[in-house]
Amino acid sequence: MNGEIKIAYEEASKLVNKVEKNIANIEADLLRSFADKNELNTVRKINEFNNALAKVTEAYKQLLIKNNESVLQTIETFREMDNSLSNSFKGEKK
Repeated sequence: MNGEIKIAYEEASKLVNKVEKNIANIEADLLRSFADKNELNTVRKINEFNNALAKVTEAYKQLLIKNNESVLQTIETFREMDNSLSNSFKGEKK
């Protein structure tokens, strides 16, 4: 594979920051107390589904946070590698 790989570090960081800002807005928009006093099986099932959806939503948010951390670490690693290679081509030592 011959070719140049270009990474727009600032743009990538901006996008990660945008995702981070939006993570807080992710919520399972549910009726928290959907017919609490109702004993119907359907109502109980809906409440169970609502609880499960809330858990999945929270897990998704945590996954996004971990993914963003990984992306930022990767960007920094590439940046350091870029600088190191650039300096070695110039004959400079780090």
